[in-house]
Amino acid sequence: MKKEERLSSKDGLNALLAASNYGREKVLKYCYRTCNSLPYNRIVVTVPKRLFKRAVWRNLLKRRIREAYRLNKHILRPAVRRDGDDKWGGTDILFIYSTREVLDQDQVTAMVVSVLKKLAYHA
Repeated sequence: MKKEERLSSKDGLNALLAASNYGREKVLKYCYRTCNSLPYNRIVVTVPKRLFKRAVWRNLLKRRIREAYRLNKHILRPAVRRDGDDKWGGTDILFIYSTREVLDQDQVTAMVVSVLKKLAYHA
């Protein structure tokens, strides 16, 4: 994934959390904000430390979610800017892993694809 596709600024995260559009797909919670006024989508992945004390497991799950997104990001296309249109751009997404069970790559990919399809339908 390119650096621009990662959401890391405090302003961006605050805007995302203020949007308060939340959803859940099995054990994967997500928060999203459409129309970020950028020509690409951005994501953040978090695995709570209270679920996995060891960084090895948190990093493994984050890698799996990011890889599933990278392979399927074509499902969610950014809206194209039109003259006088204020609502355009990509979508900012926060993925939150919410179970103590370590799921394999296929299960994680299925959940991420389902989330992307839901968001593409809403956009």
